Amino acid sequence: MRNLGNLLTSIKDPADIKSRQGVVYSIPCHDCNKRCIGETKRSLEIRHQEHEADIKNKRFDKSPLTQHTLDLNHRMDWDNSKVLEFESNYYTHRFIFSHK
Repeated sequence: MRNLGNLLTSIKDPADIKSRQGVVYSIPCHDCNKRCIGETKRSLEIRHQEHEADIKNKRFDKSPLTQHTLDLNHRMDWDNSKVLEFESNYYTHRFIFSHK
């Protein structure tokens, strides 16, 4: 017989995938057909905040996404960004995605 703790853990809602850490993500451009594919050991939500801060503060050197946005005056389609893969162990994550 299952105890109450096991029952409660089995009915928890799954974590929102955008809040999971160790992800490969895709963020489409709102103004053209390009998309940014990136990876982070943080969550996609946190990485969004970092990208947006880089754009706001005009930090051209931080990422290709920032350069694309600022050079072309394009907007990223944050609402349609998605996690492509995730791996909580960063070193496993680096190995998996550097060899695909």
